[in-house]
Amino acid sequence: MMRSKQRGAAARPPACLLRLHRHSLVSVLVTGGGEREREAMARAFHRASLLRHRPFLALDCGHDESILRRALQGWLLPAIGGPQPNPLHDVEGGTLFLDRLERLSRPVQQQLLELVHHIRGGHEAVSNLPARLAAGSAALLLDDSPEGITPELLDCLDKIRVDVGAGPRRGAA
Repeated sequence: MMRSKQRGAAARPPACLLRLHRHSLVSVLVTGGGEREREAMARAFHRASLLRHRPFLALDCGHDESILRRALQGWLLPAIGGPQPNPLHDVEGGTLFLDRLERLSRPVQQQLLELVHHIRGGHEAVSNLPARLAAGSAALLLDDSPEGITPELLDCLDKIRVDVGAGPRRGAA
């Protein structure tokens, strides 16, 4: 069964959160569950939003960190030496879903934090940006964790939190 949490609020079902936030572009953090459940929830937020006709792109931070790093450099460094090639140019104006967020290295987390600030600040110098970031993690993301997500990045991404419950049981068919 899917459960949801929103900071400072009582647990609300995902359908209620979708209705409440469908016109918002704030970040969504999807916790618990398996990779498919987290991506399905992020896609549901995308489809319910004004972005539904824009691209949705999912990346696994455990496997795709180098792709994300190059994309972040392309977004954040265009002023240095002209536009940089960006492997994620297709996500412009859409939703970028980053699953297994806790797997990102600290340098890439810092770049992602800069991107969040650029998206929120509406910087015109940065092109091809996603309009919404969604993140996922099966792990419990604690602000004071020595490993995992930095508190600043977690605070920026944890605006709407949806918990999709326990992941698939091991050995289940």
